[in-house]
Amino acid sequence: MTDLQMTKALLSSYRHALIRTEAALDELYKLRKCRDQLTAYLSETPGVDKVPRSPVESAVARIERVERIIAEGVERLEATADRVRRIIDSVEDEPSRDLLTLRYLDGLRWEEIAVRLCYTYRHVTRLHGRALRFAAEVIARERCP
Repeated sequence: MTDLQMTKALLSSYRHALIRTEAALDELYKLRKCRDQLTAYLSETPGVDKVPRSPVESAVARIERVERIIAEGVERLEATADRVRRIIDSVEDEPSRDLLTLRYLDGLRWEEIAVRLCYTYRHVTRLHGRALRFAAEVIARERCP
């Protein structure tokens, strides 16, 4: 893997972590909804003492596990975002910083970036290559101060 490919992967890691965290939050929402439905059913059922509580306990355990996973994911997401922001902010060329921010932090497509920056699509792709080289230099300086 070349330095530019590693730089691109590192910058992309924030968006990937964000997607994983959002998926975990969706799962948590579904589990909580299931728990609430089970709790409502059990509380309305006559002779509720005879109904085993294991489905609710199981749902609660899953929710707690997902909440721990989400908390860990959010911590990793924040650390990744901080590192990506630090790298982007260290790029001296302002148009490159803008492009890297729009692409890797805001998650915009190339076409959207071109419109925002008032550049052609082709110029944005060339600028991206240059921005990756600048970012790779920043990362290299971090490794070897």
